[in-house]
Amino acid sequence: AIEAILFAMGESVELSRIAAAVGQDKDTTRRLLHHMMDRYQEEDRGIQIIELEQSYQMCTKKEYYDCLLYTSPHTHTIYLEKRFTDSFPGKFEK
Repeated sequence: AIEAILFAMGESVELSRIAAAVGQDKDTTRRLLHHMMDRYQEEDRGIQIIELEQSYQMCTKKEYYDCLLYTSPHTHTIYLEKRFTDSFPGKFEK
């Protein structure tokens, strides 16, 4: 259930809200979250769970950020523009 909550929310979720949703106390929920975080690291997945001041969020690992930029329709143009201007340093500065 924790994985579903974090995936569906798409933003950080407070520990207390996760605990209430899964019917556990905060300490148990924190241990479950940290166990999940360890598993995501060990299994070398493209996603991770991060902790942000008593909140948790599911997100893509940094090393896959360029892949996301390249595949997202909105950022594809920005990605290509950045690659193009990076290829010609100083030529397109304002």
